[in-house]
Amino acid sequence: MKKLFLVVFFFMVLVPFQVNAFDVTLAWDASTSGDVKDYIIHYDTFSGEGKTGSKNVGGAVTGTVLGLPNMMHYFHITCTDWEGRFSGPSNEVRTDGVDVPGDTGEDPVAPGGCYVVTVTPDP
Repeated sequence: MKKLFLVVFFFMVLVPFQVNAFDVTLAWDASTSGDVKDYIIHYDTFSGEGKTGSKNVGGAVTGTVLGLPNMMHYFHITCTDWEGRFSGPSNEVRTDGVDVPGDTGEDPVAPGGCYVVTVTPDP
């Protein structure tokens, strides 16, 4: 009887608290600097931060962040040159995992023109 109680407890109490996840694909305009080595996607659950995580996508002007929990996330892009110097941040975009926003209307810094391409729920 104890085992049955534990199994029922697990499915009634713990399973409903699973956090759904989503993937976000971003794209941006290439930097006009000409000496860009890497682009880095920065993301956070707070606007203006970018401290939760980052992903280096090399010289590509698109990238996907996988497995984000279903809550509002903010993204911006920076780039580095071959000497390791960082650009300022691009414009910031956001998504909550459900709605895909359009252009934020802000003028981008380098690299710039960052936008969400797709939001895909994880299975």
